Order: sequence, then C-alpha cells, then structure tokens
Amino acid sequence: MSNAAHYSEAELVLQLRQGNEQAFEAVFHRYHVEMFRFALKYVQVSPIAEDLVHDVLLYLWERRQDLVITTSLKAYLYAAVKYRALDYLKSQYAKQVYETDIPDVLTAATQADTALQVQQLNEAIQRAIAELPEKCRVIYQLSRDTGLTYKEISEQLDLSPKTVEAQMGIALQKLRKYLQQYWIIAVGLALPLLPFLFK
Repeated sequence: MSNAAHYSEAELVLQLRQGNEQAFEAVFHRYHVEMFRFALKYVQVSPIAEDLVHDVLLYLWERRQDLVITTSLKAYLYAAVKYRALDYLKSQYAKQVYETDIPDVLTAATQADTALQVQQLNEAIQRAIAELPEKCRVIYQLSRDTGLTYKEISEQLDLSPKTVEAQMGIALQKLRKYLQQYWIIAVGLALPLLPFLFK
C-alpha cells in the first residue's frame, strides 16, 4: 500500500495539486464508497450513482491544479456529488416535461422561465451562504453538504456540540431572513430547495 493512503486530507490535496497519482488513488479508496451511498440517496439507481461519483472524481483529477477547498476534502466531494445528482434530477425532470403533449412553443417558454427561476433561486441561496460569518458558514456547509451530525462536526472542528448547535441556529436565522423574498418562487416551482434549508 502506498504512503498516500496514510496522508491527511491537507496532504492529499497538496499532492493532488502536484499531480501525484497515488494521492488520487488514495482519495478514491478512502471516499468512493461513501460518495456512492450519498449519491444513491438522490438518484436511487446504482449505475447512475456510480457514474456521478466517477464524474466527480474525474473532474477532481482534471482540475487538480485549480483546486480551491475552503472546508475539508470530504465536504468538498460530498458537495460536488450533491450538485451533480441535483443536476441529473433536473435534467430528468426537464426531459419528462418535454416528452408530454404540451405544444412545443408553450413547452419551450415554460422551460425557459422555470430554468431562469431555478437559476435565480440557486444564486440567491449561494449568495446567502457566502454572506454568513465564517464559522457559521463552515458549520452549515458541513451539516448540509455532507450530512454530518452536530457531534461529528464538533469533533472535526474541535468545538463543543452546543457551540455547533448555536452556530447552526445563527446560520439558519440569517438564511431565513435573507431568502424570505424567494419563498413564492420556491413554492411556485414546487422545489424542495428552500424548505430543506430550514428543517
């Protein structure tokens, strides 16, 4: 087994940037199964979940020199899998709409309007998250992007579970206030994006 298997996350990222193939193999063996299970929760089909994970890992390797990871490597990979899975689900939804008996002109107009609203909603969510205080943002992303429990987050960041819970409360309060104006769009699109933020 290569020395890369024992690298810390920071060392793995550094070695990836330098093109170390053993580091990439270590990332694969360390996170592949977890990423697959996480993707499967979204897409419900094993071959598709496997393809999504492979896409994320391929992207990681191809863009290794430009890697910017502000949380942890694990959080970064989970977030990448989540966004790939959501993109896949959106594409499947759009395909189903397109294949109905709706007239072509009406279908195109409706899809264009919906796509614009989804884009606006996603951009608003990302802006809201980016404006959170750093500690709130890191804790929020670890919770939502990787599904870590407060206890797991507290251990990873060397904080007490109470501190993590308090910071999550602050983050959610700020996000509710910032995104209040977008509720109508979310409800109109029947999207789970905003409700999932606040549960």
